[in-house]
Amino acid sequence: MAQKEQPTANRNYKDTVFRMLFSDRKNLLSLYNAIRGAHYDNPEMLEIVTLENAIYMGMKNDLAFIIDTDLFLYEHQSTYNPNMPLRDLFYISSEYQKLVDKKSLYSSILQKIPAPQFIVFYNGTEKEKRQLGEPFIGGFRKSARQSETGTGSVDNKHQ
Repeated sequence: MAQKEQPTANRNYKDTVFRMLFSDRKNLLSLYNAIRGAHYDNPEMLEIVTLENAIYMGMKNDLAFIIDTDLFLYEHQSTYNPNMPLRDLFYISSEYQKLVDKKSLYSSILQKIPAPQFIVFYNGTEKEKRQLGEPFIGGFRKSARQSETGTGSVDNKHQ
């Protein structure tokens, strides 16, 4: 008996719909307000900084924008991907490269950058959370903490 092929969803279609819908500032602001419990009403407050047609390692990000002092990366996934935190790291690195003048990295002045905020909209069936530190071989460790006064404390358990 011949096997029936299972139809598969076109992942790019869902991604395209998400990007199209929320590339409109008004819709994006509405989504931001719903997620954050905010009440902004001026879409011009959003600075959209999505990596357009920029493909890094065969990937591109869905939506990126700055509001207030934060840089938000919104991604839509219809299939489970355990590498999403690592992909977000690549995306945010690319965003920061666009925002910072490379020459200024060698100056004695601290370069201020918006704080990253990552959200993945996932409509698949697997339920699992990932954290950015998971891909590190041996796990993620903090070995020293510095206070604003410049004094530090050392966590001896990792030495």
